[in-house]
Amino acid sequence: MPQRFKLVDQDFILEKIEYPDRIDEIGALRINAWREEKGINTAFFSRSSWIEELDQEAHHWIVTKDNVAIASARMSFHYSFDSIPYIDLLYGKKLDWYDRLPVASINRLVVSPAYRGMGLANLLDKIRVEYAIQAGARLITAQPLESRVQSLGRLGFSLIDQLEPPFQIPERRIYFMIKEVD
Repeated sequence: MPQRFKLVDQDFILEKIEYPDRIDEIGALRINAWREEKGINTAFFSRSSWIEELDQEAHHWIVTKDNVAIASARMSFHYSFDSIPYIDLLYGKKLDWYDRLPVASINRLVVSPAYRGMGLANLLDKIRVEYAIQAGARLITAQPLESRVQSLGRLGFSLIDQLEPPFQIPERRIYFMIKEVD
């Protein structure tokens, strides 16, 4: 159910949506929000949309203003460790999580540049963590940029390691964090 809220005297709507509802808009937002950033793969971000196979089975949240997507976030559930996004980019670190299934992974958080700094990323993080806990996740992973590590730490995430940069953002630092639920 859409939830209306106000930040910095502006009205927004937060909504959990099901694939494929608004996925084209989310895919375009992912590209448009990153297109002017430093350290990106410009060839990758020259496309019009960023939609992945994982989107089909994931949970999605969208924030709109005047019915236009200005922020979105994804969360997926995993029942094997090799299916966790970016797990293959860890620097060979051995992790003792084998009794922590299912795992929720929060990822693909994006906020339109015009709306950054208002708390939308934190709102989407909190909602996804609450949802993961209610759905029975025993571990939550996140793969944030350096600028998001501190805010996820305040939500109880621990920093595990820096990841090898993914091809989409080859010159940006990305980290692997976990939150143990029980």
